Amino acid sequence: MATGSSYPASLDAFTNRANGYTVTPTDWNLVQDAAENIEAELGTAPKGTYADVKTRLDDAVYQGAALTNRGAVYATSGTEVKSTAALTNGQVLIGSTGADPVAATLTQGTNVTITNGAGTITIAASGTGGGKILDVVTKTTVFTTISTSFVAVTDLTITATTTANRVLLSVNLPFEHDTLNNNVWFSFGVDGTVQGDATGGLFKSSGDNAGSSQMGQLSFVTAALTAASHTFTVQMRVAAGTGSLRADDVDVNFSAIELTA
Repeated sequence: MATGSSYPASLDAFTNRANGYTVTPTDWNLVQDAAENIEAELGTAPKGTYADVKTRLDDAVYQGAALTNRGAVYATSGTEVKSTAALTNGQVLIGSTGADPVAATLTQGTNVTITNGAGTITIAASGTGGGKILDVVTKTTVFTTISTSFVAVTDLTITATTTANRVLLSVNLPFEHDTLNNNVWFSFGVDGTVQGDATGGLFKSSGDNAGSSQMGQLSFVTAALTAASHTFTVQMRVAAGTGSLRADDVDVNFSAIELTA
C-alpha cells in the first residue's frame, strides 16, 4: 500500500494523468489512499441517514429555515441557525433569556436622544441634566422696613429670560426685629406676585429676641414658567415695628437657577 498521499491530492494526482497514460500500481495506490481518507472523515457509512453524501455534507454546513437577506443570524441549537427579518436603521440583536434574540432599536431615556442611521447609532445628551444659573446677586448693605405688607428688598432683584421650566430661588437671611414678640416674614416675588400665602409668605421668623440677629435660609421652586423674561425679587414685611435684613453684617446672596432636568 502506498503511503504519504492525502485526499484530495491523491485524487488530483490520479485524475491529472494524460490521455493514453498506462495505469500503474502506484496510481491505484493513490486511489486507495483517497478512499481511506474519505472513509476516515465520513466513517464507514458515508451518507449516514441522508439520501446521499452530498445531502449530508450540505446539511453539515447549514441546518434550519431559509435565511433572510440582511437579517441577523443566530444559533438555536448546536447545528441549527436562523435569521431575523432584514434589519432596519439602528436595529441591534437583543438577547431574551430562554428565547430567541430579538432585533430592536435602543430606547432613549430622560435627557438622552438616540438617532438611528444607516449603519450608525448616535447617542447624545438632550439636556444639561440639572440646572442653568440665571443670575446671582449680592447685597452688602442693611435694608429696613416698617411695612406690614410685602415689599421688595432693594438690590435683590433678578431679571432673566427662561424657557418653559421651573426656577429654583434661594437666599440667605441675616435679620432682626427691634421689638420683642414681633415677627419678620419673607417670600419671593415672581413677576410681581408674592409666592406662598399673601400675608404669611414662605418664611416666618421667631419674635423672641428683640434686637438680636438671627439667620435663615429660604429656597423655593416656582411653577413652570412661560418661555419669556421674568423678574424675581426677595420680599419682606413685619407685623409692627421695624425689621432689618442685616446684609451689612453678612452678605446676602440671592440666586435663580432654571431647572432643566
